[in-house]
Amino acid sequence: MSFLRLVCLGWLCFGVGGVPSGEEEGALEGAAEVSEAAGVAAPAEGAGPAVGARAPYEWRGLHLDVSRHFFPPEVLRRLMDRMAELHLNRLHLHLTDGPGWRLEIAAYPRLTSVSAWRKDDRDHDWDWSRTRLGCNEKPLYGGFYTQQEFAELVAYARQRGITLVPEIDMPGHAYAPLFAYPQLAKPGFEPYGN
Repeated sequence: MSFLRLVCLGWLCFGVGGVPSGEEEGALEGAAEVSEAAGVAAPAEGAGPAVGARAPYEWRGLHLDVSRHFFPPEVLRRLMDRMAELHLNRLHLHLTDGPGWRLEIAAYPRLTSVSAWRKDDRDHDWDWSRTRLGCNEKPLYGGFYTQQEFAELVAYARQRGITLVPEIDMPGHAYAPLFAYPQLAKPGFEPYGN
């Protein structure tokens, strides 16, 4: 492991040595380390801290369940900004589960027109049995990411050295697609009774 030695003169810090990485992610990590260290600049040359150029773990991330609680793209972008500051490099998005389908699939429009919306029960404790997808009871809660929005989120993440990991778990989390397309279910499927 190589280290970057910081030379700080007042508030101005610069690196002596380099970030030993041919990867864009390594350069981004190095820049984040320098930026972080510059916030606590040492008073004299050579007295700055040695900062590791590589994190000890390749996968440093968090998981966000947007199926149960939808977060619009602008919230995800703010989250990714903070993740980059904290050197987190994976954002796992739980896009599908019983409480909602969150990714537009052009060939299956009912996934988002029906299964991305449910009766708004956020004022109660979570209770799976009260989940009502595609109902007409107001107010409705939910949302989804269009293909364009998701592509923009992937690009935004990449610029920050973050890999977006979309989770579409089938058949494990099949309630939302079966609700939207009940003809795909076994005979006798009752959307509100299973």
